[in-house]
Amino acid sequence: NPDALIVGTLVSLYDVGAVFGATGAAFTAEYLGRKQALIAGTVVLMIGTILMGSAFGRAQFIVARLFTGIGIGYISSVTPVYQAEISKATHRGWHVCCQLTMLLFGLMIAYWM
Repeated sequence: NPDALIVGTLVSLYDVGAVFGATGAAFTAEYLGRKQALIAGTVVLMIGTILMGSAFGRAQFIVARLFTGIGIGYISSVTPVYQAEISKATHRGWHVCCQLTMLLFGLMIAYWM
């Protein structure tokens, strides 16, 4: 039964990881290319998800939250750029807006759960 400070820390580590993931994407996505960057972000996200699902202690859960945050931050930074590059000009704005809206909707559902 963790206290409110620990619960708040565990929840916020996801966002901290997302900041680091987005910053890392800014420096590495151009070098890797869009598809490889998305794959790398997805692998990091999957590792974090597996660690979180199998967490048996607080330390593992903290590491898992950071990994999932890094992965989602990385993916969230690269995806709109990739969508803008491959979409037709008439649909570009719609695709990018839908991606961000669904990302935030999923985050809202995850926080409510």
